[in-house]
Amino acid sequence: MTEEGEHRSTLPPAPPPPPPPHVDETTPARRRWIWPVAAAVAAVAGVGAGYGIGVSTEPDYTGTDEYAAAQAAFDDRESALDERSEEIDKAVSELEEFRDEVEALRDRATELDERETSLDERSAELDDRADDLETEAGELEARASELDDRVAALDEREEDITATEVEIQDNTIPGSGLFLVGEDIAPGQYRGGGGDMCYWARLSGTGGELGDIIANDLPSGPTVVTIAASDVAFETKGCGEWTRLE
Repeated sequence: MTEEGEHRSTLPPAPPPPPPPHVDETTPARRRWIWPVAAAVAAVAGVGAGYGIGVSTEPDYTGTDEYAAAQAAFDDRESALDERSEEIDKAVSELEEFRDEVEALRDRATELDERETSLDERSAELDDRADDLETEAGELEARASELDDRVAALDEREEDITATEVEIQDNTIPGSGLFLVGEDIAPGQYRGGGGDMCYWARLSGTGGELGDIIANDLPSGPTVVTIAASDVAFETKGCGEWTRLE
């Protein structure tokens, strides 16, 4: 064995690399960043160990500025990843809420479309009904106009009949009785049916005296008598109706 070999065999073994810094494995993103740092630390430790075996033991690397800078960068990155993870979780939650709102709006839109279709159908039905009612109203108006014309014609006919009836009444001596001239009957020429029991008399008074008789007769058949405006009354029995000729 050479002197150099004897010198190497008397060196103490290199210390094992320190464990990587404790990391709370809460997310896959954080785990991805832990392993590269641990690997770098292990690499540094391996180099130190090899050098120590070949030459001598080095100071603890955890106290170096490089290690502190690396640890600080790691902590900053870990904090940034935590914040980013929270932001992503919040965004996912908001996205789910937005999806729910969109789905609710779609359901509402479908409901409104169905409602609109129903209203359109109802509106069409109402339009058809309105057209039918307008047609019916036109028919009723035409019928009402016809009825008005008929009522007017009937009123006119009634007036004519009434006038005729009044005229007939004014020009008719209805039967047996004592009729005052100018009140009950109008003066003029009258035709009577006569008969076996017919009697008439023009009177100058109503006292029942023979002197009140201006003229009289017992016609057995149709007869005509002229009642003067100066006559006081006309008496008839059993002759039926008398009709004024003029």
